[in-house]
Amino acid sequence: MHKAQNHVPVKKMLTRYALHGTGSELFDVDPISGRISVAACHSENEISMGDGVDEGVMGGDGGGCLDFESTKAYFLSYSATDDNGEGRRSVVNLRVTVGDANDNHPRFDKKAHSAAIDEGQTDFQPRLVLRARDADESSNLQYRIVDASVEGLFAVDAATGSLPKVEKWRGFFLANNLHPEFLNFQVR
Repeated sequence: MHKAQNHVPVKKMLTRYALHGTGSELFDVDPISGRISVAACHSENEISMGDGVDEGVMGGDGGGCLDFESTKAYFLSYSATDDNGEGRRSVVNLRVTVGDANDNHPRFDKKAHSAAIDEGQTDFQPRLVLRARDADESSNLQYRIVDASVEGLFAVDAATGSLPKVEKWRGFFLANNLHPEFLNFQVR
């Protein structure tokens, strides 16, 4: 005869992983595998005090997303705790560097630029230079005239935004059928 053995279930003791520090809410950590991933972005309207996220710790722009222009790197603490998170703990410093994406539109410094040119002349007075800025460090701004009615009459330096001269062979004459009061420019 076999004597029945009493099987006592063995509780498996797992290591638990966690991430701490300013900006840690922007990442998800699987507490069992320790895998770190980027958390889903949240708008300010979706976040409340009751969901475990502190107000004011949402990342640079308040949108709850990684954003290079507001925070280029996060310095966090990554911990592993044995005995299902109740035992001994080991902590390592973790630096997460955010790469720049082209996620911002360029913006002209002014809504309108103006310069004068006398009829028959080729130089603007004062010199006309368009300036635009883009928050993305990875952007390479390119300027162009998008108003077809002045095609060939004006030229913009695509890299600098400067309108150095009117095409010399034409000069600027009102008889060139130039009717718009403003020219439209675009920067990419």
